[in-house]
Amino acid sequence: MRVLEALMRGVGGHFRKWTAAQIHQVILAAFDLKSSSHRLTQLRYDLRKLRDHGLLERAPKSYACRTTTSGQKQILLLLQIRKRIYGPLAHSTLVRQPDPTQIPNSKFERAYLKVDKAIDEVVELLAA
Repeated sequence: MRVLEALMRGVGGHFRKWTAAQIHQVILAAFDLKSSSHRLTQLRYDLRKLRDHGLLERAPKSYACRTTTSGQKQILLLLQIRKRIYGPLAHSTLVRQPDPTQIPNSKFERAYLKVDKAIDEVVELLAA
């Protein structure tokens, strides 16, 4: 999940290509980890599995990778499900709701909030 968050939040949110070493540095900084607790070889294994599932693709003529179009959608969905359903269930806490009066600046943020609202509706239907 840390890799997916880094892909969408720090690195992949810019929709460009990046190397495993760059992603590794983002993950270490974002989650305050030491390189001994999350090794580059572990990250490379995770990235290979994400490529096998079609979430990532190798950029032509390089070792860099980037998210696929369907991969971006799937990663967003997985992150939202974890944030809104699994997280509160596992920790028995409620996640702070976004401010509905705030207008997102980018197309990406507006889409993210649409997914967030749709998951709210799914959770309400499941509770009924």
